[in-house]
Amino acid sequence: MKRVIKSIKYRLVSDAYEDLFQIAAKGIGGKITDCKTVLGDFALVPIPLHNKRLRERGFNQAEMIAQSIHDASGIPVVNALDRIRYTRAQAEIRHANERRVNMADAFRVRPNISVSGGSFLLVDDVITSGATTGEAARTLKEAGAHSVAVLALAQG
Repeated sequence: MKRVIKSIKYRLVSDAYEDLFQIAAKGIGGKITDCKTVLGDFALVPIPLHNKRLRERGFNQAEMIAQSIHDASGIPVVNALDRIRYTRAQAEIRHANERRVNMADAFRVRPNISVSGGSFLLVDDVITSGATTGEAARTLKEAGAHSVAVLALAQG
């Protein structure tokens, strides 16, 4: 799964992503039920791309995954985070510590969004070291989120 995702992501083929996510969303149902048990009511928060990377790629794979989950489950998608710092692609960095440094202070909660007291499921395509989702979760928690969990299609 990780190789397929990387191949699609870096070849910028969003149509293939859509097909992959529709297939994956069907298998995620049990995980979503588990999340409801742990989190109660929650919203999906896709990991955002920096605007520069979004322009380069043309799509945000995490948003596409979150939308597929929403379509299958009705769980709301909230684009609560902005990527405020352009970072090196995590796939280019080997060591977990360097990945954490690369992601430090990369996110902020959008000014018009309140996360205080809420429960959220961060959505991404691949988790390798957890540096990206860890920083996103930290950002949400510091802004008052009650609980944050993470869902990814693959682990690297």
